[in-house]
Amino acid sequence: LYYVLLHYWMLLFGNGVAAVRGLSAVADVGALLLSVKLMSLVATQRAAFIAGLLLVLLPISVRYSQEARMYTLLGFWLMAATVSLVSWVRQPHCMRYPVMYVVLMTAAFYTHYFAALCVPVHWLYWSGAGSGRPAALAWRRWLSVNVAIVILYLPWLPHLVGQSVRMKGLEWISPTTWNMLPELVSQFVAMAS
Repeated sequence: LYYVLLHYWMLLFGNGVAAVRGLSAVADVGALLLSVKLMSLVATQRAAFIAGLLLVLLPISVRYSQEARMYTLLGFWLMAATVSLVSWVRQPHCMRYPVMYVVLMTAAFYTHYFAALCVPVHWLYWSGAGSGRPAALAWRRWLSVNVAIVILYLPWLPHLVGQSVRMKGLEWISPTTWNMLPELVSQFVAMAS
């Protein structure tokens, strides 16, 4: 999905470096605003301000907002889906939130496979695990929303299977050895390449 959006973005804004990286910058600003919205839903205004400030200063967020890669767009979709889920839990009879959740999670899956890492978090939130409360939404409604996401993702399944068969694990990442550990840690902390 990122490359489809980038294609149209480039038709509108050109193919210069700043224009191409602009999509990631816009997605990062959107994710920042959504994180503040999420924190205002689940915590105090002060916590929302602190979360926004920390995200602005987060080195990985700053770095990926300047790259022509799909990671900030994925963060935007997942943050928006999480805001939709929390809003749906607060207003379970409002039908726009489950529809928004399905669309946003489907967009996240079409953007990057790492969207799957957010699914257990949403299921834990839905289940009320750790909060001492029952499941936030009726089981059938929650299941039907997740089934809808899977159905909308089915057209991409042959590509996923094909890529899984061709690749041997995470082959684009060189194996990490103990000798590389100090340099790897310093790169993650400084976000240097």
